[in-house]
Amino acid sequence: TECSPCGPLREWLLEKLRLQNLRQPPAKGLAFSQLFDVASCAYTYMLGCEETREAVLIDPVVEQIGRDLAVLRERGLVLRYVIHTHTHAEHLTGWSAQLPGMQRVIGRGAGAVADVVVGTGDAVSFGRFSLVALETPGHTRGCVSWLLHGSPVGMAFTGDALLIRGCGRTDLRGGDAGTLYDSVHSRLFTLPGSTIVYPGHDYRGCNASTIEEERRFNPQFSRSRPEFVQLMSSVRMPSPEETRTAMVCGVQGDWAPTPGSALQRPELGVSVPPIPGDIGLCGQLTQAMLPTVAAGYRSWVYLNASDDPHFFPHDLARAGVQNVEVRHFPGPNPLPSAAQAAWALEALDRLPRPLMIQCTSGNRAGALLLLWLSKRQKLNAESTQRLATGMQLKFWTQCGPLREWVLGSLSPPPSPP
Repeated sequence: TECSPCGPLREWLLEKLRLQNLRQPPAKGLAFSQLFDVASCAYTYMLGCEETREAVLIDPVVEQIGRDLAVLRERGLVLRYVIHTHTHAEHLTGWSAQLPGMQRVIGRGAGAVADVVVGTGDAVSFGRFSLVALETPGHTRGCVSWLLHGSPVGMAFTGDALLIRGCGRTDLRGGDAGTLYDSVHSRLFTLPGSTIVYPGHDYRGCNASTIEEERRFNPQFSRSRPEFVQLMSSVRMPSPEETRTAMVCGVQGDWAPTPGSALQRPELGVSVPPIPGDIGLCGQLTQAMLPTVAAGYRSWVYLNASDDPHFFPHDLARAGVQNVEVRHFPGPNPLPSAAQAAWALEALDRLPRPLMIQCTSGNRAGALLLLWLSKRQKLNAESTQRLATGMQLKFWTQCGPLREWVLGSLSPPPSPP
């Protein structure tokens, strides 16, 4: 369409297109994909060097492991790093399994387990490109943005610190509104204005912005610092409804411990003795996802419903799992019997690590894992409740009978007179 006779209409159209983010292609030799998870409105980014075939993933989501692996295979790329901009459950748990040659990367402020822990200025290289860490705490203590080097096009992957015309919440554990304001203004808004911003989430159909656009148009950060802090403190959002199911040592979020170390959460009143190796917890897996999730596990405990079609023992064996034990938990009643519970707790004590415990929804497996952890430490009901809250176990808030079953199982029944 010829727009030259109507400059104002042309400018109006261009301004509207800004929010649709039509961008020039990335650097020559850079393989790049922006991937979206509808359920969490989360973005995952794949970057690779077309010369060396090395690739990184930024903020993978557990339900999309199969998709991400397919993208890598299509491009002929080998995954070297999984980078987490922060440690909320939807991201950190996305790659609990270890692939050959892959390393997990996290910011030093997160206090989470990873192969590589980074601070500002540290770089992750893949071929002739590299991503450089820029600590941007505030949404969580350990938030890190990542800047692409080796490209004439500036690219910043900002996680939840800076969204398109918004920012991540600051009311969850480790969040601080003033810190987030300072991070964005002093570390992100000082980048060149042409730098493309790729956020961790978007809820309005946008996929990218620029630093200049966010400096000008972001309504959150156009306020003064006191106004921003007041605004964020007045926001009352519900806790995340969905808890991701794949966990390391039975915990999620920003407190996954080193295998064999103690679980220390003083603010929750919880200190669990050392766990002998890795213990994972997961719900239903597709057959395509199973080999990736099972990689590296020696034992697998499956609480099987009689009509569950989503269990593939032969695939577990091919993935190298040496010990597979199955116990049927039939019927709609979610409460384990005394015999079923005794069997599961004994298996958690006995089987070699790393070990995965699985059921269709993750609820009964989570309840048995929580009961096992509580009995090891001889926790009372109050401490067990704090532990379940810190682990963000879905059943604790969504399945009252199962929660009451755990609490009732902490102490043995009184002996008859």
